[in-house]
Amino acid sequence: MAPTIANTVDFHINTPSYIRPLMLYFVESFDNVNFEAKCEELFGVLTRDNVYLFLNVLIHNRITKDDVNLEMLADLVMKIDDRFPGGREVAVRELLKPIKRVFGSIPADGMDFGKEADLRNLGRFLGLLTLAQNKTFISCHLDLKDLVLEGITKGDNALRYVVQFVCQFLKASFGSVYHPFHSSNLVILKYLRMIYEKDDVMSEIKTEIDLLFEHLRIGMKLIPRISQSTIGAPLGDPIIKYEESGDSPFH
Repeated sequence: MAPTIANTVDFHINTPSYIRPLMLYFVESFDNVNFEAKCEELFGVLTRDNVYLFLNVLIHNRITKDDVNLEMLADLVMKIDDRFPGGREVAVRELLKPIKRVFGSIPADGMDFGKEADLRNLGRFLGLLTLAQNKTFISCHLDLKDLVLEGITKGDNALRYVVQFVCQFLKASFGSVYHPFHSSNLVILKYLRMIYEKDDVMSEIKTEIDLLFEHLRIGMKLIPRISQSTIGAPLGDPIIKYEESGDSPFH
């Protein structure tokens, strides 16, 4: 059996240079009106040799910029996955690159609203490609529990970015096999309840958590309460890093 494109590492390296502008044209031209027609047009030129490049351009050139059409773009990825098995995994793998890049360069003080918006879109799209497709998200790629713990450790400024990202991701668990009470999601919801109930938590963080529970249609009291004194430190390498600044207390 031929390997899926997710297991084929180097097939995109020798893609002719003229292909990238073509892929960018398709990425920028999809909308809800022309979706089916553009899919047919795209699949007329998409091959095993250039599908990785298309997914790369899609992730890096549109996902962070478009908070309106993410569901449509997730449907596009799944259509590609039907035609080229492994396409969804490639998209998830590509998605982790900007996620880690943004978390690796947040400001030590104040908010970068552009990065905040990017993380909201990236978290939402990650959920649409995993939980919403009844697919698990492998924690070795990005441990969301550790990410929340790291945000708690580094304070409200870092935590605001983390909560925005994680809440958008978890919204996709509504109606999924990986529902809110699935063990992998429940542990994160426990942390979110703990964060919400802190006396000094930022109002923006509380609002985001409120919106998540409203979307999931569950009461926060259904989530078991945990104490911050009972949680451990994140186990993996740090994901959250601050932009170079002499003001950062974490350098």
